[in-house]
Amino acid sequence: MEVVKYRAEASGSSESDDKESFASDVERRKNMVEISGTVCKKALKAVKLERVAQNISDVCATAQSTALAGKFNVEGSDTTGQDIIKIHADQRSFAVAGMANNFDFTSFVPRR
Repeated sequence: MEVVKYRAEASGSSESDDKESFASDVERRKNMVEISGTVCKKALKAVKLERVAQNISDVCATAQSTALAGKFNVEGSDTTGQDIIKIHADQRSFAVAGMANNFDFTSFVPRR
């Protein structure tokens, strides 16, 4: 402690200045940790979303075909996100996009 006191005296700073400097440094580091935590939480959320999300687009059923979009007969605790866009079905068609578990599509298919 004697060396620190001597350095402070040699540099012309007071003990009060040292305490303020220390408090300022602690506050700055605390802010850095909070910002880092926020960034890490956002990154983790993005990674989780990337691993469990479905991005479905441009599904087209034409000429008496079949299409569905979404989740079908999926277990209750499923948390998979979905981003489904541009699903098309025309000319007596049926389009499928998404999640299905033990789903009977035959009732959706037009009789031919």
